[in-house]
Amino acid sequence: MTEFSLPAGRIIPDPAIHEDGAIPRGVPIGSAGVLALTERQSYRALKYPCLMELEHSASANNVLHRPGGMGTSTFISCLRAYYDIAYSQIFERVFPVSITRKEVPGHSSFAILDFDFSDIEFLPFSRIVSGAFAAFAAKYGMTDYTPGESDSIAVLFQDFLIACQKNRLSLPIYAIVESYDTFSYSDPFGRRTGSRIPMDTYRVFFTMLQKAENLGIVARIFASGIIPVCNTFAGQGITFNFRDISFASEFAGIVGFTEKDVEILVKEIFMSDRKQDISCSPEEFADTLVGQLDGYSFCPDTSIRIISPRTVLQCLNLLFTNVQNPFSDVKNSRFSRLLNAVKTDYSINITRIDQDLRKNGFCFSGNNFNMGYEIETQKFIELLYFSGILTIRNVENEYGKSPVINLRLANAYVTELWQNAAGI
Repeated sequence: MTEFSLPAGRIIPDPAIHEDGAIPRGVPIGSAGVLALTERQSYRALKYPCLMELEHSASANNVLHRPGGMGTSTFISCLRAYYDIAYSQIFERVFPVSITRKEVPGHSSFAILDFDFSDIEFLPFSRIVSGAFAAFAAKYGMTDYTPGESDSIAVLFQDFLIACQKNRLSLPIYAIVESYDTFSYSDPFGRRTGSRIPMDTYRVFFTMLQKAENLGIVARIFASGIIPVCNTFAGQGITFNFRDISFASEFAGIVGFTEKDVEILVKEIFMSDRKQDISCSPEEFADTLVGQLDGYSFCPDTSIRIISPRTVLQCLNLLFTNVQNPFSDVKNSRFSRLLNAVKTDYSINITRIDQDLRKNGFCFSGNNFNMGYEIETQKFIELLYFSGILTIRNVENEYGKSPVINLRLANAYVTELWQNAAGI
């Protein structure tokens, strides 16, 4: 069962009218770090079993793709806290004693090298890379190293690797590449200048990261994104020696809340802060919450449903405001931005998919999202799935044939947005 750190007393956020896309203050969502959540005694679900799975994974390099708002940034902050030697003095404040007592030789024994490409629209790629090297050097005592001002990724990497060898860094490096795909919901096809990383830049970056691993300087790599750009790397001659855990059953719940997590949260809130104007039991409220919010399935081989932490926490936070019906007030503006960005150029594709959704309650896909539609529509379905509009409904297995994955709209809110885009 997922463990929670719950507030010792009542937490009352600043009351405010919640508008589409505005996050009420006091809600621990977005890129909130696990240490900040611990200090604030905020609601969270730490994915210890998934950390253990990563620890014992056969692959040292893993990549995860999940829609925005699922808590990937918070999980990555948990990953940092678990492995970073800088957290060793406060490890037990972040993780339960039961975790610290386990025989896990990897915890608190790495230096963390962070590449965060979520700001790619505001900073050049080379600036993000050099900034990551500068932060690493300052954190781990490489006082005689300062990144150069070169725009060449290869030069920046080479200088950093030389500095690591010169300083005889004794710690293995755990490299974390966050938002490697630089996906934007308002610009899903990367049409704005500088919003997407060119393939040649990817090639240099991952080649140099692989070189650092071959030299024994980097020991492990974890990358995250929304759209699996890495699937196109092989055809571009780019080495991407990663295990994609996005569909792996053991990592189905690596981010997000399970239905049990939501039930625990609701019960704790009702026990200490039950609102007088809500005339239902905690169980009924949790069932309604789960039924109306995001019920994602990320693995064809498991029945685990994942609920978006962003929408859950928005809804629960509204219980402390004067909003009468929190369910109807919880929206996800990123989906609105995405559908508005694609509905003009892809109106025919939307119509084709919508016909299947209305007729069958689902649309078709193959085992690798390559069955049932022409290539352009299939690529559009991939976009809808990985961005969080569609999710797995069920899998049809027929002897001698490849499995057929049926996809559905994720929830009632997505359905409403989809119907608007489809002109229904």
